[in-house]
Amino acid sequence: EAPYYYRIYAVDAVKSSGYDSLMFVVPAKPENAGTREEHAERMVITWDDMSEHETGYVIERRLATAATFAVLDTLDTDALEFSDQGLVEGTDYVYRVRAISYYGYSAYSDPFLATSNFRPRGANITKTSVEDNTVTFTEQEFAAQFNDQDVADNFMGIFVGALPPRGTLKTGTTPV
Repeated sequence: EAPYYYRIYAVDAVKSSGYDSLMFVVPAKPENAGTREEHAERMVITWDDMSEHETGYVIERRLATAATFAVLDTLDTDALEFSDQGLVEGTDYVYRVRAISYYGYSAYSDPFLATSNFRPRGANITKTSVEDNTVTFTEQEFAAQFNDQDVADNFMGIFVGALPPRGTLKTGTTPV
C-alpha cells in the first residue's frame, strides 16, 4: 500500500490560510492470482488480499487472442474469489484483478492464463447380446476407457444410454 501525503492551504487575493495535512492510501495490488477450479463452463478465480484499505476488487478477463480486457464484476471488501460462469469449453482466457478504494485503484495483479476444460467424452464400450441374455461389464472396463479431460472432476458413475429391450444389463454384479 502506498500512502500519499499532501499539504494544502487556501489563498485569495488578500491572504492565505495555514497549512492543513491530508493523507490517503492507495490499496496494494492483489498477489498470487490464479484459479482454484477449472471446468468446462466455469472457473473460480482466487487471489491474496494484500491491502487493509480496499473497498472492493475489480475482476477483468479477455480471450487469450484478444488485446482488450473487459470488466466482469466488482466485488466487496475482503473478497478472495470470483466464480466466472458461462465460459466456452476448451477456451484460453487471461484474467487480472485489482483492488479499489475511495482514493483510487491498485496496480493490476500479474495477468494469468487459464483454460476452461473439456466435458467428459465418456467411454466407447459396445457389447451386444442376443435377446433375453444378460450383458455384463465392469466399472473397471468403463473407467479404463473413460476420457475425462477435466482432471478436476472425478469419475462418479455410469450412465447407460440404451437398455436392451429384453434381458438384463449389469455392471459387475449389480443389475441396472
